[in-house]
Amino acid sequence: MYGRFNLDGDGPLYAQITRALAHDIESGRLEPGDKLPSEQDFTVLFQASRMTVNRALRRLADDGMVTRKRRGGTVVAARVRDHAVLDIHDIQDDITASGATYHYELIFTAVGPANSRIAAMLSISAGDPVAHIRCRHFGDGEPILLEDRHINLATVLNLDVAIFDKTPPNTWLIGHVPWSRASLSVTAISADHQISQDLSVPMGAPCLRVDRTTWQIDQAVTCVALIYPGDKHRLNAQFSPSPVL
Repeated sequence: MYGRFNLDGDGPLYAQITRALAHDIESGRLEPGDKLPSEQDFTVLFQASRMTVNRALRRLADDGMVTRKRRGGTVVAARVRDHAVLDIHDIQDDITASGATYHYELIFTAVGPANSRIAAMLSISAGDPVAHIRCRHFGDGEPILLEDRHINLATVLNLDVAIFDKTPPNTWLIGHVPWSRASLSVTAISADHQISQDLSVPMGAPCLRVDRTTWQIDQAVTCVALIYPGDKHRLNAQFSPSPVL
């Protein structure tokens, strides 16, 4: 414990400082407009060099979590989600908002070593522990989304996968694990045998696959493949013009 900030002892000191401050910002302990201690105060608080503290604050500024002013110090910026072009929504809320009756079904959960593909997506080493959850989401009794998710257990400590027996992983993660950025890709695919069974669609039926990885600063929390029948989902987004420099 360093004052009111916790360092986790993992990796370079600047990265630990970045995560400690980001945690307090994402959890709401530090709110938009709150002024952070000065760099000099942080050097004493964390027993770190000015260069180390400066590097941590630059990283937070680059991620849009703080705003740095030459004479005004460092303040917490508006929340990252307030500016997101593509937000992460609760799947259950999206289905009920459409007027359909929601139902969730767990297919399986497992905890084990990450294979090379999942390790690459989560930027971890092959063999590191991950939780694997496969589940279905229904609207009015019809399967409309297959969720295949891996969670990096280094970022979600003491996770009991039994909670996913009744609680969708997407819902639980949104409520318990803050995120600061995400990467997304969308692919048109044809249903293979497994997808055909899970989504009750014919083999070869067109489907939409959304792959997303979410991060907590420099650590990936989870990667997920969301697979929709092609005729039951539309991907919407809002775009804003980049500022003219």
